[in-house]
Amino acid sequence: MTDRTLMRLRALDTWWFREGRLFEQTDEGLAEAESVFPPSPATLAGAVAVALARALPGRSVDPVGTDWSADGSGLDELTGLAGRGESGIRATGPFILRGHELFVPMPLTLALDDEHNTRILLPTAEMGSDLGRALLVRKQPLTNEDPKALERFETRPKCWLRWPEFVRHALDMQSSQGKFPGNAWFNTSSTFASEGRIGIGADPVAGVAKDGQLYAASHIRPQGEDWLETGQFFLAVQLERRNDRLPSNIATPLTLGGKGRLATAEIVEGTAFAPGAQEIQFDRWDFDPRHKQCLRLRLIAVTPVPIDERQPFGLPAMTKELAGLEPVAAALGRPQTIGLWRGNDAPRLVRVFPAGSTWFARLAPQKMKKAELIKHLWREAFRQRLASPDLAAQGFGAFVIGNWPKPNQVGNG
Repeated sequence: MTDRTLMRLRALDTWWFREGRLFEQTDEGLAEAESVFPPSPATLAGAVAVALARALPGRSVDPVGTDWSADGSGLDELTGLAGRGESGIRATGPFILRGHELFVPMPLTLALDDEHNTRILLPTAEMGSDLGRALLVRKQPLTNEDPKALERFETRPKCWLRWPEFVRHALDMQSSQGKFPGNAWFNTSSTFASEGRIGIGADPVAGVAKDGQLYAASHIRPQGEDWLETGQFFLAVQLERRNDRLPSNIATPLTLGGKGRLATAEIVEGTAFAPGAQEIQFDRWDFDPRHKQCLRLRLIAVTPVPIDERQPFGLPAMTKELAGLEPVAAALGRPQTIGLWRGNDAPRLVRVFPAGSTWFARLAPQKMKKAELIKHLWREAFRQRLASPDLAAQGFGAFVIGNWPKPNQVGNG
């Protein structure tokens, strides 16, 4: 049994989330630092870990800088969130909440036009490359549709998709070839505005400013009536713990991101990133007769996935029932570098594929019947992570299993 809690966070002023590149405010040529959105999973999990630690009963000292693993008052249960080891509590996110509606990053196998019509991307033609032969992933037309009509459809890597529409796209790509409601997705740029700030570099030892060390920090401020008037949009992260209850108290407001930016935090009831009881169209999931009846699947990243350069398409190795996955094509976002800071330790840089990246893979034959196997894999994906245990605890590598239909099975839905 897994206990899940979705926590929503709202900015009290501006936010400033660092990107992965090293920035030294006293260096010439590095005089500007822009905020990114969303924050990395580690930024979000670390802030929540400190806020949970401060709310523990009997805590009389600040948890920052202490030995969490040796503490006996509950800090040891938060080591994974804080990036200081592994613990029973795991984060998943970031997500966005609009009211109680959950939004996740848009899959890169989904293309939309300005009228909210949708098309899908599938591996079709084989092409040559410096690395050998590969399947080309491209947009698929509807039955009898002029391929030129696909030019108006674009993938939306900086957009967010409502969870029910995401599930519909993942589990039944045929029915997702149609039209989404206009409120089912939005672009990050429509919810945040950049706001320039000026800072000055300080001597790390003396703590005093020096001449000639001004730098610019570009913050982001929530904008639009949904943020400012109704307050319906929230940044969100899910905490989960197997075989035990999660903490119910959190110190708020909490510090989130750089420059001491603040956010309120509260637990949301009745909303979760979880398998649920979705209707799965088993007859539309395919075995590949050319490859010993292998099941054709997609793996859709919901949070950033650390790149394993030793594996095909950078996909980290899987375990248990998914250990036999063979990736054969991918629709991948531009790799990003995320910096992980641990107090005064040197930063650790991790290269990741962004959320929304998708792998097409074959799964070796299993002993289960088709319907049982698909249902089992759908639930198993919520337990596994495409990341090492320490990064998985902070929210990296969350993914969903989806259907990979044949191009000739894509119709008008």
